[in-house]
Amino acid sequence: MKTNHFFLFLAIIISSNGFLYQISLDGPIDFNTTQLPYQKKVVYEEEFTPHAPIFISSNDDFALQTSEEDWKGTGTSNDPYIIEGYHITERITINYTNQYSIGSRETKILIQNTDVHFKIRNSLIERPKFQCTTVNGTETIVHPCDYPGESIHNIRDGITLINTKNAIIENVTIVNIREGSGVHVIDSSNIFIQGNIILDNSKGIKVKQFGKVLMVFFITQQPILI
Repeated sequence: MKTNHFFLFLAIIISSNGFLYQISLDGPIDFNTTQLPYQKKVVYEEEFTPHAPIFISSNDDFALQTSEEDWKGTGTSNDPYIIEGYHITERITINYTNQYSIGSRETKILIQNTDVHFKIRNSLIERPKFQCTTVNGTETIVHPCDYPGESIHNIRDGITLINTKNAIIENVTIVNIREGSGVHVIDSSNIFIQGNIILDNSKGIKVKQFGKVLMVFFITQQPILI
């Protein structure tokens, strides 16, 4: 029987001086024999509410969508906005401009140009599932497959933060994003990432042009890029 190995990063602190401080277990973890602070669990789609991709472009936009979506919170440090309980599979393509670059990204959740306090938690983010039919002689096989015509060269992420402050991402499962990162942080600070499971993506967490980012207790198979 094949054994999957995962790396559990206990504490990673990234600061604007460019140093990476990391405390981790020595080597891979076998889930069959190791007790983890965050135990492996089965995540069922039925636990979450299907939701369209989320794009927030400013503090005012955050307040407006909070009212429309009936999210909790007021955006303060003591009462952050709460985005939770969602199952997001579809993606949006967003053009963006910041002080470093101009480009576009395909992502499930994009929040940019905000400094209000918010949390993204208790959600499932993944690629959509499609069923394809293959005929093998007289046998018809139904199996999961990629969306027809889907380019493997597009940049895709699970959660993207651009020019954003004061965010917490916790207890989010991000799987099978393929060519992108589970979490991509660009030109942002005061970002706290904890208790997430980020698997089967091209990259685990990618951080660039950052201020302070703290990552605690998360499980990933993919590299962290700084």
